[in-house]
Amino acid sequence: MIQTEEIARIMTDMLPKLGAEDTAVIGVNLRALTSRLRHLEDAFPEGVQHSIAIKTNPHPKMLEFLVSQGFGLEAASIEEVRMALAAGCSPAQIIFDSPVKTRNEIREISSFPGILANVNSLEELDRFDADFQGILGIRINPQVHTGAPDLYDVSKNES
Repeated sequence: MIQTEEIARIMTDMLPKLGAEDTAVIGVNLRALTSRLRHLEDAFPEGVQHSIAIKTNPHPKMLEFLVSQGFGLEAASIEEVRMALAAGCSPAQIIFDSPVKTRNEIREISSFPGILANVNSLEELDRFDADFQGILGIRINPQVHTGAPDLYDVSKNES
């Protein structure tokens, strides 16, 4: 846990670096994050590839840090795939989960051997060429309702 004095020192050091156009500051405790990443790895058998959703913290330096720690990145859009690549993530460590992949996006990711693309429907599966160089995952929704509030039910047409 960071002590109040350390936070004050960090903020004092950071303030002169901010410009008038800066409207927000993101602070990350890298020691705590690294500890949690190691805890996650330790909870699974060796060889499991963990991936972090880009949308949880899309700052380029954070993505670079996560990649440097051996983690893959999960991209919900083609823009996030590009962010993952720019952060140094190997295509083989990128999961492309966009629920509405266009033919152009599929064509683009086809140039990244080893990328994992999760397919959401049989129609989407038909958009992939037979010689696709990545890995295809198939998302299955068995229409089983969990009893969770409708707000969280992703099996409905509107979700």
